[in-house]
Amino acid sequence: HARGAQHVGVFLSGGRRLLESTATVQRQDGWQASAGYWRNIGKLSVFGMQANWRTATLAGGVDPRSVDAFLTRRLSTGWKLEVSGSAGLSKSSPDYVAGLRFIWRTGRR
Repeated sequence: HARGAQHVGVFLSGGRRLLESTATVQRQDGWQASAGYWRNIGKLSVFGMQANWRTATLAGGVDPRSVDAFLTRRLSTGWKLEVSGSAGLSKSSPDYVAGLRFIWRTGRR
């Protein structure tokens, strides 16, 4: 396939968050993970979704969990537009989030 010709992909990520406490807040280190997929929609667009989880920052807190979706559309060489949204699945996550992002990439890597 030519460069960029993939049509679908999946991803997993995970890690440990190392947090510092402040004079007034005792924060705890924790784990985080994400899993998702992306799919080319025609030649100009990519759609993707992911699920996110992490341990609570405060002892006894509720672990944040959410699902996200995005649609990225190439506008021209170097420019893309991304529309995204998220829904919280726990009391410690925002109920809903919406985003709009313009992405510019130079020809240099």
